[in-house]
Amino acid sequence: MLSLLNEKTPQEVLNGRKPNVSHLKVFRTIAYGCVPTQQRTILEDKSKKYAFIGYNEKTKAYRLFNPITKKFIMN
Repeated sequence: MLSLLNEKTPQEVLNGRKPNVSHLKVFRTIAYGCVPTQQRTILEDKSKKYAFIGYNEKTKAYRLFNPITKKFIMN
């Protein structure tokens, strides 16, 4: 199949230019998730450290994992 596309992506063949993938993140990298105002005091941090594990299929949210509490969140 790649020989038919001359080693180009299908989108590149249709549009004539490479797709922009700069918004994609690397799996298992460090990400910081927002902590809602109702769940923190005024002196606590506004974000927590998580591991990026992917994208939500239905919304534009990131799926994040906290290895300490073993919980997943959507942010």
